Amino acid sequence: MIRGGLFTRYWLEDGIRQTPQYRALSAEQVTAAAEGIARLWRALELMAAPSEAETESEFIHPVLDQLGWQRLPQQGPTRYR
Repeated sequence: MIRGGLFTRYWLEDGIRQTPQYRALSAEQVTAAAEGIARLWRALELMAAPSEAETESEFIHPVLDQLGWQRLPQQGPTRYR
């Protein structure tokens, strides 16, 4: 399931567990978050060919919300892009 290059495998599997934010969570909170994210992933997998906008609205934004992360507005294209 780990694809792309945003985070290293080490960070996702081990490194994140060393952060103060992760250590402050109970096992129940971690399990609930993992189950919620897995449900979102399964729903995305059922979509035939989700567009980038659908992927953002159906998976990325809900995951960021569940993690309590603030979303930054997307930057509009400039003449240099």
